[in-house]
Amino acid sequence: MPKDITLEEKASILMELKEEKARLKFELDKVSVKERDAQTELMEIMDSQDIKSFRHKKFGLFTAAVRIWAKITDLDKAKEYFEEKGLDQEIWKLKLESGRLNRFVKEMLDDGKVLPEGIGFSPSKYISVRKG
Repeated sequence: MPKDITLEEKASILMELKEEKARLKFELDKVSVKERDAQTELMEIMDSQDIKSFRHKKFGLFTAAVRIWAKITDLDKAKEYFEEKGLDQEIWKLKLESGRLNRFVKEMLDDGKVLPEGIGFSPSKYISVRKG
């Protein structure tokens, strides 16, 4: 610590930074709500016009997409199912391998299969943006 700055002054700097961080977080939260609302409105327009994607002159390709978030609704039944299918080591480690579980559920849904008991999902709509 430089000798020309006191503990009080350094503590004041720290508190000013914490206050600034809190203010910025508050502003970010407000912008995040506006962003979510704008995304929802864009998805509604695209859905109503049956548009899956479009190219924006400035920002690139906008695509309506759905991300699948798998969830275990009955742990015992899910474990039993994955053990029967020989997938338990692939899906379960010390923690649930959520990425692999999400892919598994998406594949089953894409193939029109019924999810086994104890496994569910909740879709999360979003807009994918790629530059270019």
